[in-house]
Amino acid sequence: GHMWALAFLCGAMICATDPTTIGSILGNGQPASRVVSVLEGESLINDAASITLFIMISSVLTVQNYDPSLAGFSGRFLLVLSGSLLLGLALGWLFDLIIAPLNDVVLTTSVSLVLAFVSFWIGEHILGWSGVVSTLSSGLTIAYLQRQHRNEEDVAFAFGSWRILGFLADAMLFFLVGMSITMEMFQIHWLAMLVGILAGAVSRAIIVLLGAGLLSRLPGQRPLKLGEQNLMWWGGIRGAVAIALALSLSVDI
Repeated sequence: GHMWALAFLCGAMICATDPTTIGSILGNGQPASRVVSVLEGESLINDAASITLFIMISSVLTVQNYDPSLAGFSGRFLLVLSGSLLLGLALGWLFDLIIAPLNDVVLTTSVSLVLAFVSFWIGEHILGWSGVVSTLSSGLTIAYLQRQHRNEEDVAFAFGSWRILGFLADAMLFFLVGMSITMEMFQIHWLAMLVGILAGAVSRAIIVLLGAGLLSRLPGQRPLKLGEQNLMWWGGIRGAVAIALALSLSVDI
């Protein structure tokens, strides 16, 4: 059971994808725009799910002689996801009410930064749920509501500011992982690395070809062509989320 938990932990850690790179390469031309949209939607969902799974499995592994049932673990997972989602919706709606009368774009963007920290803190440290999911939910909520009563220039300023913050956070993560890598890792764990890379590529192919490929053939959907599925296969690039989870691994684990 312990070894399976470790295996699931590794899977949760590396399954979060980052469509930014593939999106910048392909652009918005057809048929690439559909592939990019699918990859962005996948990343939005699996980031929240994988981080929640990672945190829950990590907590299980750090508790001595704890062997949870599958039903109990699944129930807890659904509770954490749904509770965090509802919390984010409520906080996003509340903060939108607060900043709705304001006309200062810098102030409203700064309040959205406060919302990110508040939603994470309440979800993670007060309620014991998923701070990442509540932050994601609150961000999507306030972004949708703000677009209903803000002009496009103000919205573009806010999104531009958040893109800069996201880039800086990514750069710090890649800098940290660069500092933590040594040549001894490749000398000692090269076989495990190759197995991990192969497992990631094969599992990605199965998910895309037998998952997305078959689902796209349901009634009312335009089937994904083989070339599009190939783009989705190699477009499952791992990014900052996987790095952040790897750096946050407990020393005990």
